[in-house]
Amino acid sequence: AASDVYKRQVLTMCSYVAQLTYVIATLLSFYCAINIYIKLQTGEDGFAKSVLILIGSLIFLASATFVFPAFFGFRYGVTDHLW
Repeated sequence: AASDVYKRQVLTMCSYVAQLTYVIATLLSFYCAINIYIKLQTGEDGFAKSVLILIGSLIFLASATFVFPAFFGFRYGVTDHLW
């Protein structure tokens, strides 16, 4: 009985962490997009570098939201057990 409660808490926390990661990715995307726009308008150097940093960070965050939960036994759509 205690292990079931623990498993449900882990599933709940994994879901919250995944949602929090999506929010962080969204905020970082807005910040980087505004930064890229300002660099493009002012003609500053480093435009390509900023775009590559944005793309790399988004790829990492998108893959991390699938890899890290899978590492801890969390499967999306399954709410009653870990594996």
